[in-house]
Amino acid sequence: MSGTEDLVLEDVTRHYDMQGGGVHCALSRLNLRVSPGEFVALLGPSGCGKTTALNCIAGLTEISSGSIHVAGRRIDQLTPDKRNVGVVFQNYALFPHMTILDNVAFGLRMRGMPRAQRHAKAMDAIRMVQLEQHAHKHPAQLSGGQQQRVAIARAIVVEPDIVLMDEPLSNLDAKLRIEMRSEIRRLHERVRRITIYVTHDQDEALSMADKIVVLQDGVAHQVGTPQELFSLPRDLDVARFMGYRTLLRGACRAGGGETRVQVEVGPGCTLQGLRIDPHLGERAVAAIRPDEFRIADDQAANLIGGEVRSAEYYGRESLVVLDSAAGTLYAKLPGSFAIGSRLRLHVPADRVLCYAESAS
Repeated sequence: MSGTEDLVLEDVTRHYDMQGGGVHCALSRLNLRVSPGEFVALLGPSGCGKTTALNCIAGLTEISSGSIHVAGRRIDQLTPDKRNVGVVFQNYALFPHMTILDNVAFGLRMRGMPRAQRHAKAMDAIRMVQLEQHAHKHPAQLSGGQQQRVAIARAIVVEPDIVLMDEPLSNLDAKLRIEMRSEIRRLHERVRRITIYVTHDQDEALSMADKIVVLQDGVAHQVGTPQELFSLPRDLDVARFMGYRTLLRGACRAGGGETRVQVEVGPGCTLQGLRIDPHLGERAVAAIRPDEFRIADDQAANLIGGEVRSAEYYGRESLVVLDSAAGTLYAKLPGSFAIGSRLRLHVPADRVLCYAESAS
């Protein structure tokens, strides 16, 4: 696969006939172009269509309409074994009776490669994931993180055009998930294949991907870099999924310039923010991430106050939930806080994103 050969999805759709009549659309007209060496995360909640999209690329699920091309060659009409993809599943899917070496070499064996040659290539892949001392063990003798490395080695040893990963870290503990993020990214940089990575974890997507596709109900709501999705979610669904937890509704009016609006979110409380939604009208939703709030000083603008309902202490900071006249506030603040105490908070106007209330 040369450096100019892309994976292209054109209007890829998958629907299912439902019992009792009707059709469920699991994936609707997905369009995506991915270049060699690019790492793309499909991000969204359970049932949003991300695994369906992955399975359509792999050939494990037949598409209802649209097309999938790699290097200008249409592959959606090919059987899975003819698509040259490597798949890393959530549950590892290792053969328990085989050694790690034989597990990694299995795809090469299916391609008819002689034993000595496939074992040599498999050992190269095992070294790449830093498990050479475990090559002759069986999967049950390895930890969950080590088994996932074996699954990755098995996927890349066949030199696929595309590596597909379906929530590969979801069965690991929190500490190991963080370690494996950097490990997967390191391997990606080394093999430089197209990687499509399915996750419901925004932190995984932000820290690993070059490009993120946010899916909701089978529809791609936004495609962009991590920076674009983090800073400027296109709609309220994307904002929610990117961690904008405080959602305050109110009357909307112009706020100084074409990009600024003011939202009256409660009695005597008006927040200035950025107009994101082109359909913004008389009613708006102001969306704010927890880490954008600050304890207000006497000179601060864009003020909002509330009473502490709960506070989760994490050492140097707390996630504080406050009841306010405008609604529930979620703020990540330094220090610890007593239940029932009152706080005055400030949020910069360019960190308040405003969407049409009808979109909520």
